[in-house]
Amino acid sequence: MTEKLKKAAVWILLTAGALVMMFPFIWMLATSLKTLPEATAIPPTLFPAKAVFANYAEAFTMAPFGRYLFNSILVAGLGTLLTLVITVLAAYAFTVFEFPGKSSLFFCCLATMMIPAELLIIQNFITVSKLHWVNTFQGIIIPTIASGFYIYMMREYFLQTPSVLYKAAKIDGCTDWRYLWRIMMPINKNAIATIGILTFISQ
Repeated sequence: MTEKLKKAAVWILLTAGALVMMFPFIWMLATSLKTLPEATAIPPTLFPAKAVFANYAEAFTMAPFGRYLFNSILVAGLGTLLTLVITVLAAYAFTVFEFPGKSSLFFCCLATMMIPAELLIIQNFITVSKLHWVNTFQGIIIPTIASGFYIYMMREYFLQTPSVLYKAAKIDGCTDWRYLWRIMMPINKNAIATIGILTFISQ
């Protein structure tokens, strides 16, 4: 009986927490179906007296929201894809290969984590302006596709993969690209998915 009470208490707490977290979204949806006087009324009401679905049609005629949505999906999707490609390839190089200046280059990647993004706004704008990328998709996407933190994070996951796997794969005639695609990425798919989600949200 005590176990059942504990489970019930946990479920009640989780449900209450979920409702609290969902409340702003519910409020937004409810308000979108209200008339203007009802939406600005004090004291406010949670649900509309009568749902006005025409608000959505009116909103789409006032501004090109379809284009806004397309731009957001394109920037977020392409930015996430390019970030994942650069992050995985860079982390793989820092993990598997030995080359001159490897430690110094990785230190430079880590050093970028100590620079607040706000300090780079003006410099990024000057660079984008000189490249004539103002008001373009590449001007939004390209400056954000490389992240020292994500490269560091991905490298730490790659380092947990035993190095003997790489040696065994090379003995069997496996190429570096095939080893990355068939072994390293499937083993670390959770880390790649995490980076993808965080990047998509930030984009």
